[in-house]
Amino acid sequence: MKLIHSGDLHIGKMISEFSLLEDQVFILDQIAAIAKQEKADGILLAGDIYDRAIPPSDAVKVLNDFLTMLSKEGITIFLVSGNHDSPERLSFAKDLLKGQKLYIAGEMTSEIEKVTVEDEYGELNFYLLPFAKPAVMRHFGYEGNTYGSCVKDMVEKIKIEENNRNLVITHHFVAGDALNIEEPEAEYPISVGGIDVIDYHCLEKFDYVALGHIHQAQQVGAKTIRYSGSPLKYSFSEANHENSVACIELYEKGNIKIREIPLNPRRQLRAIKGTLEELIKEEVVNACNPEDYLKVTLTDTKEIIDPIGKLRSVYPNICKLILEKNIRHESDMEALVKDMTRRSILEIYEEFYEKVTDQPLDQVSMEAMREIIETAGGMDE
Repeated sequence: MKLIHSGDLHIGKMISEFSLLEDQVFILDQIAAIAKQEKADGILLAGDIYDRAIPPSDAVKVLNDFLTMLSKEGITIFLVSGNHDSPERLSFAKDLLKGQKLYIAGEMTSEIEKVTVEDEYGELNFYLLPFAKPAVMRHFGYEGNTYGSCVKDMVEKIKIEENNRNLVITHHFVAGDALNIEEPEAEYPISVGGIDVIDYHCLEKFDYVALGHIHQAQQVGAKTIRYSGSPLKYSFSEANHENSVACIELYEKGNIKIREIPLNPRRQLRAIKGTLEELIKEEVVNACNPEDYLKVTLTDTKEIIDPIGKLRSVYPNICKLILEKNIRHESDMEALVKDMTRRSILEIYEEFYEKVTDQPLDQVSMEAMREIIETAGGMDE
């Protein structure tokens, strides 16, 4: 059996004031095309299907069109909720949709949903574990005070048929010793440490663990416990990620092959840096897609009139503009404030003047300032 593993679609996501819906339609069409080309039997969607609990209507349509494309190809769909999703909304019509081979686990239940399918090597059991907080899991009879203890109890209560191949799909935060998480711009509302982490060892009895939540594709502890990563970059801390889907081929028990299939987005998220004059040169603009979503850092030392307007005339999708000289001045001013107790008032003013104007205080102004200080209360030199 061949499966495609993805997740963290975040349909309806915006970056700055820009909607990513067009980019998401483009990449979801690409995932559907990969599934068709690979002749995949199923697709695993590991949570954060939408970007927010109440998705806009156009985001709902995008998901509808994507699932319809997959269903028309006869691809079985396994889908669980993530921490960004509304479990109740995602679960709408779930029992009706089972007839279309679309299996949805949005809400936590007292018994983890199990779907069994069969291929030439025998039965495969898919366990669908939606995201839920410990208080919700305890309500359904799972014991523990943390995510890890509740999920461990949940897995221990599953009567796993060890002779069959077993897979679990979940959006819970599972970690190993070398989990790669980039911060601070990435959004991971579940804590990245402490009591919210689930030890991957409690999932080792499964033949494959399809994880969502971390946006960078990677394995956790074992090659069969994997985050698919998000199909698009959703923050500038993810600018260096290589987005992909995982293709899983299951043969007889213990024989599994995994490979990553790269995705090619319509627009990238990237950062550029330089002077305004450098960045608007035609050869620089055309070196990459000028419609990419950009974080721009300007290194000009002099004041610029309407820098964002000049930049957007060639780069229409600028999400963030940083003036490096302002950062430098702010840093210098912070250092100056910390050192104030060791300086005289005149020395402080002299350095302040130079930082603000980039010019030294001339002698005439120095004497004038000295007189003002003395008149106000005397020099403290």
